[in-house]
Amino acid sequence: EGDANTVGALEEAEKKAHALVELAQVKGVAHAVRVAKRMNDLYVLDTMHDELADKLYDGLVSKGLIVKE
Repeated sequence: EGDANTVGALEEAEKKAHALVELAQVKGVAHAVRVAKRMNDLYVLDTMHDELADKLYDGLVSKGLIVKE
């Protein structure tokens, strides 16, 4: 509840999504998704998903676990 209020107080959707990504790195992806769902903002949830997917993809490429296309 506290995290949802903190992130929800941010004005721009991109800032909210970025804050959720940071939250995912600290408290886990599942927690960040629960917070995003509690905020009831599907755009922010989708933007967070895109950011996390990009970070995960870049991390896998940098570790040589997948080849960048």
